[in-house]
Amino acid sequence: MASVGFFVDCSHTTLFVSTYARGNENGGVKRLQDFPHECHVTKALSVKVELASPMRSSHLAVFAQFELADDPSTLSLGQHLRIDELDADVRSRQDPLRAWIKGRADDTTGEPSSVQVFHLNEGNQAGWHYSWKSGRGQAVRETKHCLRAYVMACVDAQVCRVLLVASTPAFTIESSRRKAEPLGPDVLVTFSKLFAPESSIRVKAMQLQTLYDFLSSLVLPHLVFVQPQIQKQLHELIYKPPRAASKRKRAITGDASVFAALWSASAPAAVAPTAKARVEVGVNLLYDIVRHLPFMHKLIFQRDGPWRLGATPELYNCWVENTARAMDALLAKPGLTLAGFCAKLDTPLSEPVSLDQFLRLLPTLHPTDYVDPPSLPHQGAFTASWTLDPARLELRTVGALPSLSLITVLRTISMLSGFSLSLVQSTLHMRSYAEWLPTAWTTYVLDGRLHPCDAVLPNGEPMSMIALDRYVGWHKDTKLRVDLFGPSLRLSVRCALTKETEMDMDVIVWATPSGDDGTADLPDDVLDARCGRLLHATGGFAAEG
Repeated sequence: MASVGFFVDCSHTTLFVSTYARGNENGGVKRLQDFPHECHVTKALSVKVELASPMRSSHLAVFAQFELADDPSTLSLGQHLRIDELDADVRSRQDPLRAWIKGRADDTTGEPSSVQVFHLNEGNQAGWHYSWKSGRGQAVRETKHCLRAYVMACVDAQVCRVLLVASTPAFTIESSRRKAEPLGPDVLVTFSKLFAPESSIRVKAMQLQTLYDFLSSLVLPHLVFVQPQIQKQLHELIYKPPRAASKRKRAITGDASVFAALWSASAPAAVAPTAKARVEVGVNLLYDIVRHLPFMHKLIFQRDGPWRLGATPELYNCWVENTARAMDALLAKPGLTLAGFCAKLDTPLSEPVSLDQFLRLLPTLHPTDYVDPPSLPHQGAFTASWTLDPARLELRTVGALPSLSLITVLRTISMLSGFSLSLVQSTLHMRSYAEWLPTAWTTYVLDGRLHPCDAVLPNGEPMSMIALDRYVGWHKDTKLRVDLFGPSLRLSVRCALTKETEMDMDVIVWATPSGDDGTADLPDDVLDARCGRLLHATGGFAAEG
């Protein structure tokens, strides 16, 4: 069976987005900006045609144009057209408003093939012009559009027949003058009408929770089909911290043992729909989804963020609405939407984090009584932004690690690559500043008592370094320690200042029995005897600035 699809020859994993801005050129000519996505490599969109039987590219042609997504296609399958009439209405730099964008065949051999590729708007010679007339009404602005590509098979030298039709995901158009600015309190208010138990916001929040639950369940043994790609990316993250302060030769030892241990556990049996969903998402999209899930962090949690100025329920709605949009745009590459992906998982939708819990913990994530290390000079013990010295990272113990989720591995490496600390009396604020996976501030009370690690975002995503249930912390002079506990894991992070701008860190992981609730402060040798040490890593960190 023949098929047709779109792709772009660049490194971006997002192919199309849900909204495009449209600006004016000289003479009032209207053109879509950054179609199919913002890219500095190419403005072209490629069409891949897979045929039931081999054909020469000279016997095929591809024509595309923008159309209303909800309308029937301009041409129908099997329709016959004159080739000269189509060619007469092909756009160019001189005539950008003609109807058709013609694809150039990517074929140098001229031999028959069952796969043919055509490039639309190659070299930006035709442009993504679209003369559709908008209006002032909201319904008009929400009109859905698409680009439709028609694959033609030549019947003879004068006539061709519509063989295949492909449409991009539907999108809306906004004026470049009205293009959304960074969200602020005045914009957030528009979401207030959406917050109700039966609203679409609640449904989207449940879908985001279900998506996060799915991602959290993806242990590395599940991902053997993309193991080489993940191993390469993890290797680069370890060896290339985003703010490497040291120029000395890196001397990391034991990384091969870690990579082997990550996949040492056997993969649990997977339900067929879930297994199919894993393959459809793919490794690059997995990374993008993980990075976009905290979509509203910079808005809500930054020092001068609007959450103190606007109504906090609107922030909840804003986070859900915009994160859902981001997920729809990311999932458009495999032809999915957030709702469609959740349906493929064949599981009931999860309950989202309640508004009350979100509001109760919001001040904890955005404290007002701390110094922000990235923007202010070093002020006191531990309060600084710290960067890993690669020459001082050592893996002393690597045991048989449990099946770790990809999210856990990414968060842990992100935090070790570079983080900021702010210690105010007995309260420690911590966050990763790695550009590829930044986190909001996480608060730990260092009073020697057990505290919960609560999920705070509407999708249930925890803000702790990794998804554990409880923690206990201590601080004395130039040393601090935070132990985190899960159903079968105990993680101990210990920091000691060696100089004002230098710090040593030990990270130790034990596999603990289910009865370990973290209330007992046990010596390391007792834990080693009872539980077995899985990992012991030491590292040196330098304060920036």
